[in-house]
Amino acid sequence: MARLVTIALTSLTVVVLMSSALTQTPRMPTVSQVPAVEKPTQMARPLFAILQNNKIGYIDRRGTIAIKPQFGTRLYRSYSVSDAEEFAFQNGLALVKVGRQFGYINPAGRIAIKPQFADAKPFHENLTAVKVGDRWGFIDATGKRVIPPAFQSVENFSEGLAQVWSGDKYRFADRAGRVVIDPGFSVLNNSHFSDGLAVVLTVEQTSGFIDKTGTFVIPPKLVGAGHFSEGLASVIVGNKRGFIDKTGRVAIAPTFDEVGHGFSEGLATARVDGKWGYIDKTGTWTIAPQFQQAQSFSQGLARVAVSIDENNPLGKIGYIDKTGKRVISPQFADASDFRGDLAAVVTGFDNGWSYVDRTGKLVWQRLAEYRHASRTFWGCLS
Repeated sequence: MARLVTIALTSLTVVVLMSSALTQTPRMPTVSQVPAVEKPTQMARPLFAILQNNKIGYIDRRGTIAIKPQFGTRLYRSYSVSDAEEFAFQNGLALVKVGRQFGYINPAGRIAIKPQFADAKPFHENLTAVKVGDRWGFIDATGKRVIPPAFQSVENFSEGLAQVWSGDKYRFADRAGRVVIDPGFSVLNNSHFSDGLAVVLTVEQTSGFIDKTGTFVIPPKLVGAGHFSEGLASVIVGNKRGFIDKTGRVAIAPTFDEVGHGFSEGLATARVDGKWGYIDKTGTWTIAPQFQQAQSFSQGLARVAVSIDENNPLGKIGYIDKTGKRVISPQFADASDFRGDLAAVVTGFDNGWSYVDRTGKLVWQRLAEYRHASRTFWGCLS
């Protein structure tokens, strides 16, 4: 269930400035070149992305349309709950597509950053990645260029650093665009810092952790290490999984067949004998293994899948609280974590995403205009 990051380590150096080759970048429109648009505004109420007639719009928590569906979608998507997350408001702005270009709107539905980018991502840590030509850079919430489009690919900022790809390897850049860690290894996508550390994998297939200077603080002698969360990271010993602390010492003995994405709200998912449950930081079961699938807790609730019948071995998704009590009965084909008052759910394979409140009441439902031949079971947003 947990996806491990693979890194080929060849050498470790620290570079303070980007190489001169990276300064030859496509031209990104500056704020002065973009027609006047509205500044980002604080959201008076949370808004949630919906899909209607193949257009993205927004509702409030009561299910009332606040911004008329009018924006485009990504053509390759199957309209799962992950779309609801990508087009959600972050830092007071939401990613939108107009024609073939991406920009951002404010909560009033008006353009805040003019659609001008070949591709773009939601905001994270007050910056967002945008693509100009075939290179990626970063802008702030005013549309001002913060990091020129110099990279072949980028990930979101995490703890002040972002993974970037240039040339033939991944590096880590700071918020000024300076490459501050150039370790000389190739990092697969989604490597990031958490709890101040990032996991790396050597050519010998052993894992270790570096700090923000690129220095190993836990030597690369581990196997199958995951990212740190809440002070612990998963590791493999033999064919079992357990957890280490930030000194590299074993904190939870490796007794589990599989573990999830790490700790969240004091609990982590773990699997034994084909069933998932939840453990605390002592490794004690707080919710006995009983689920077909289980995701991390978020805002006091967690998504779990329960087998309903023989014809659906993957089960239906519902929500539990930290006592293991079913708060929303398993009934969905796909579901997201709650974001405030609502969660995006798919009620059937012929439906697009809908929204339920924390009691399970349906506040918005949309029937899909087209039947999709396939749909990802677990629209994971975590």
